[in-house]
Amino acid sequence: MKKRVMSIILVLATVLTLLPMSAVADSWPFVPSEEKLTDGKIKSGWYLIYSHDMGTFRIDGSLVLPSRRARNPFYFEHLGDDKYYIYDSNGNYLAFEGNYMGKKPAEYANIVASKTACKWVVYTYNAGGYIEYKLAPLADRGFDITTGVESCTATKDSKLYLTKTSNIHFRSRFTVVSAPDELIPQWWHEYKNGGEAPTDGEVYIVSLPIRTEYEVGDKFDTHGIFVKVRLDKEETDVSSKITFYTSGTVQLTVNRSFTSSGTKVIELRYEDKKIGEYTIVVAEAGAKTTPTPAPIVPISSKKVGKATLSTYVVWGDPKDKEKSDADDIFSTRPAPGNIGAVSPISQFLDAEGKFAYAYDLDEEDDNIYVLKSDGTSIVLQKAAPKFGALTQDADGYYYAVTGKTNGAVNSINADVSGKYDKNVNTVFISKYTSEGDLVRTTGFVGNLGNASARTQNPFIGGNCVVAINNGVLVCSYARQMYNGHQGKDVIAVTTGNMKKAYDKLSSDPWVSHSFDQRVIWYSKTKSWLFVDLGDAKPRSFVADLLNIKNLKATSNTILTFKGKSGDNYTNSQLGGVSETSSGVMFVGAAAKKGAQNTKQQLFVSVFNPTKGGNTKVTWLTDNEVVEPQLVSIGDGRFVVLWEEHGKTVKTYYMILDDNGKKLIDKTLLGNIRLHDNEDPVVTENAIHWLSEEDGVLIHYELQF
Repeated sequence: MKKRVMSIILVLATVLTLLPMSAVADSWPFVPSEEKLTDGKIKSGWYLIYSHDMGTFRIDGSLVLPSRRARNPFYFEHLGDDKYYIYDSNGNYLAFEGNYMGKKPAEYANIVASKTACKWVVYTYNAGGYIEYKLAPLADRGFDITTGVESCTATKDSKLYLTKTSNIHFRSRFTVVSAPDELIPQWWHEYKNGGEAPTDGEVYIVSLPIRTEYEVGDKFDTHGIFVKVRLDKEETDVSSKITFYTSGTVQLTVNRSFTSSGTKVIELRYEDKKIGEYTIVVAEAGAKTTPTPAPIVPISSKKVGKATLSTYVVWGDPKDKEKSDADDIFSTRPAPGNIGAVSPISQFLDAEGKFAYAYDLDEEDDNIYVLKSDGTSIVLQKAAPKFGALTQDADGYYYAVTGKTNGAVNSINADVSGKYDKNVNTVFISKYTSEGDLVRTTGFVGNLGNASARTQNPFIGGNCVVAINNGVLVCSYARQMYNGHQGKDVIAVTTGNMKKAYDKLSSDPWVSHSFDQRVIWYSKTKSWLFVDLGDAKPRSFVADLLNIKNLKATSNTILTFKGKSGDNYTNSQLGGVSETSSGVMFVGAAAKKGAQNTKQQLFVSVFNPTKGGNTKVTWLTDNEVVEPQLVSIGDGRFVVLWEEHGKTVKTYYMILDDNGKKLIDKTLLGNIRLHDNEDPVVTENAIHWLSEEDGVLIHYELQF
């Protein structure tokens, strides 16, 4: 199984083998000094630099920008006293704009890749279980690298520049993770082994396809292939241009079925020239069995106030304390920030009322993997590459929301409505049987707003949430529109026939930008309640109650944020929403009065959503909180969960009554983590959630 490395922990590299002394510096992109290899806050070596929103530094021309797709490694050369040269794989220095002219650092100077040397000073911070770093230019330590946006309408960080240290916050702190071997430039391996300096035209097979065993009828799979070619003094990924042949003349294309058994030699070609080969074995088809994951292993069970917390291992070895770049398959641990995201794991209540989950590896994998409550698993084929959400109805049918980008990703918020066909479906809801067979897929262009406001790039700058009731599945998701702006959209299907529901929905409930979303069925009026975190229209937490007959919404403003309309930073986090005996309860985190520069505290708001207008909030804590969550456990009791990030991360719960009054005050669960961007799941007698910690996927069960 291919693993996706999305780690926010520090993984220190092992001490590098001493480099060959015979190397000539001019022959290689760069030759670092050997003097200080093991000293410093970061040992000399190749690393990925992650920002707060899981973007990594990447090279784009001469600029260095944050990206959630590309992963460019950087070499940290320790010079002593925590001063560093930082190189890209082609020997350019990480620098600031103006450095090549000998200018001093200036605020908002872009971070660039330059031929002119630039020294950086590294500082460290304890971020509660892992280390964060800031990078300051030696020329003036009063500045630091920070992430930012191109314009106030951007939905995620798109720039790297210098800012004054007095302005430093979470955007100016980074995690540094050892680069996986396949991302380290091939010339570096040649260099360490005493080989010759690279020349243009060299082809490197970094890794071969993972799968080497098949049965007759199975489809050819090339996942894992990674091939580089050195062109114009740079190494370029050409994996998609590799062709595969067997028996000399028979081309194997992806998903081509094998019709005969035996051992086969697969030849790899690039530009019709053989570059390598490997061997596979195709066996006669046998009886198919349902894959069974490793048994769930109990770790502990302990009393936490009035509740019992049980901890189970889903996969991984909790005794393996050695850090590895492959530790984290998923990114589920909460981090400060007001912009939500789609979790690669969907947690849901299955048809039997038990806890189940599904996961997505990445956009290149065509499948969604469902782990049932009975320990068995099935595989669902995605309708589109991007994963949004998955759930199951009471009759056992699965529903998956997926999406795709129409055209190039629009990162600068320019209007591309005249460039692409706006009638192309970009979001899909698929229905599957309990055995995983596809029933039907329904596609959507994005309903809210006019044609330029349709969905060009789904699941950007927010979440994707689903709910089923009254024979309808409703999905509220964040997206980027063809006009370049970000906002939420609502799509729905009738679960019986998979036809579109509420398709005449026009502009209600409109929120833009919408950085996080929730949706529940409000049984008292048989309506859908949508909750969003908006930064402009409106700039608040907002709860919209949608009348399914006339498709008009009643809007409730829960808490308005200070600051300019469209400023992405709202100093807030959307928690959860649940129906009460008299209305609804909402839990979130924000500064009092919506202030921008003070700590985010936990609050609750209980209100009647049919009235509209402003709601009343009650503050529950007076300290900083992260990832507030809310679930109902019945009998008028509501459990609030949250994290606090100090020297270590601690997770707490409290129980509220129907009116938002405390039944059980703040109670420590321990040094455990919640699941970012996913609500916990409530079964008959417990609350469940998953968290991945140092390569171990853990299932927490909180019983009351």
